[in-house]
Amino acid sequence: MSRHDDPGQLVRAAGHDRVLLAGLRSAASGKDGAETVRRELDRAIFVSGFVDEDEAGTYLAGVDRALETLTGLIGSGHAAGAAELAQHALRLMHESAESVSYECELEECAGFAQELHRQACLAADVDRRALADWLFDAAASDDYGLFQGAVTDYAQVLGEPGMARLRELIDAAMAAGGRYPLLQMAEQAARPLGVDDVVDVLATDLQAARQYTRICEELISAGRDQQALGRARRGLKERGSERDHGLGQLRVITISLCSRLGNTTEAAGLAWEEFAAAPSLEACKRLCEHATAEGT
Repeated sequence: MSRHDDPGQLVRAAGHDRVLLAGLRSAASGKDGAETVRRELDRAIFVSGFVDEDEAGTYLAGVDRALETLTGLIGSGHAAGAAELAQHALRLMHESAESVSYECELEECAGFAQELHRQACLAADVDRRALADWLFDAAASDDYGLFQGAVTDYAQVLGEPGMARLRELIDAAMAAGGRYPLLQMAEQAARPLGVDDVVDVLATDLQAARQYTRICEELISAGRDQQALGRARRGLKERGSERDHGLGQLRVITISLCSRLGNTTEAAGLAWEEFAAAPSLEACKRLCEHATAEGT
């Protein structure tokens, strides 16, 4: 709209579009605009019944449009209010997730809300430790995958003070008995510190062969094959007698490590174990490759 256009015309047009009107008010009227945006977020996100697959597209579009009104607050000097409203929107999404069809990709809306939240937090220069407290509570109680990857995504906004506080909270909760969201958060929080810290987190839960494989993958990526082989051998020893669907993958990575490090006899033996446990064309090829290398 140019400066020669009639402002009243835009306002009248917005009167037919509640979300557009909320955006205009949020940019123009500060506190009153924030209350208007809150009402629009409540209207768009809260689910009183159930959103089925056929209604998902309309619902998601409405949520996205309501979230877009936050940009007006951020750009008009009300970033702190926008940050609080973004948190409010994320709470509403978590509360409504159970009433939304799994076909409805609510996590994408949550990702958009978190992106706006991070923008608002940076613009408002929020207390990083307080932000860490909020993020921990939100992610640790997330049962719907709305905060997957959030620790990594918020690392820049949190800075070192916020990340240090977040690690304190995660460590305390893990000591009291970790559950999946906590393990995922701990891994993300440890990653900036280096591979040893990531491995320490992964090693807190070794109830499945897959976890040993993940440790090996981290060590291999860091160029530490010998240490990875040690972990792989330990995993096969600890999990080898269990009915564990991840054993095949752990054997494969161990075979590869043995071969690269010149342990051809061990590689051939493990290739035979793999083929005996789960005969397949790939397992047969692997057995022939390593048996030939061993000369048997």
